[in-house]
Amino acid sequence: MLDTSIILLAIAWRQDLFSILQEWKLILPDCVREELELMSRGDQRRSRLARIALTLLEKNKLFKASCAARPVDTAVLQLAMQAGCLATADYPLARRAREAGVRVFILTRKGLRTWNA
Repeated sequence: MLDTSIILLAIAWRQDLFSILQEWKLILPDCVREELELMSRGDQRRSRLARIALTLLEKNKLFKASCAARPVDTAVLQLAMQAGCLATADYPLARRAREAGVRVFILTRKGLRTWNA
């Protein structure tokens, strides 16, 4: 399960998230895509990163999931609980996922690692 934060961070750090996660079945919640589309409007750095993210998402094979809840973090957490794992750079979300028994992966400058906090 991919969260918006890890996608944007990977782009900002110039890391190829899709190569790093190539062994995994990548699931993109529709609410994450919608969040990126909203962020992509504008001229700020974050908007540019979101536009790059949307382009990369189109080029990679991803499984889609529907978000039944709002806000986005709640929906992503619910889907991650079903999938059993979550890739995120959002520490409050990561903490909530760990407390729910979800395996959490975070991105560091050295690559992806399991978060055991």
